[in-house]
Amino acid sequence: MPWYFNLPDTRFDSSWRNLTDPDKFAGAHGLHTIYPSSPYYLVQHRTPGQSPGECEWNGPSWPFQTSQVLTGLANLLNDHFALQNVAYHGHRVSVVYDRVGSRYRSGLTGLSIWIDGEPSVSGGPLTGARVDISRATEVPAPRVADTSAGSTAPAAR
Repeated sequence: MPWYFNLPDTRFDSSWRNLTDPDKFAGAHGLHTIYPSSPYYLVQHRTPGQSPGECEWNGPSWPFQTSQVLTGLANLLNDHFALQNVAYHGHRVSVVYDRVGSRYRSGLTGLSIWIDGEPSVSGGPLTGARVDISRATEVPAPRVADTSAGSTAPAAR
């Protein structure tokens, strides 16, 4: 829920890994509302008080909560994303968007395009950029996954 309101900083981004873990939130028919290992999983109970007809559900999926999670994920992805080391015409191409320039440790804000580990275009708006990439005569060695951070070390084989 905090991402729904754009509250957390990047220290908490690893929490999103729980969405794809079947022991946590990834379910066969959508996101679980609670871990299946919880003693409250599949327990439905009524909240006493002003709304005795309403119930709380701890189960396999609840569309309203799933929409909140997906909105939070969209908020996160609007701040940064990276498509890294895509082979194209004998080059390794990375497309990176970092709204404030802190996520990928490159210091570059906005949209940037990296060719073989070197920035080619940077600082552009998310609406796009154009880069002419000629076909390479030699295919460069694969780079480590985080080429957007400027690393040029060959990948381990």
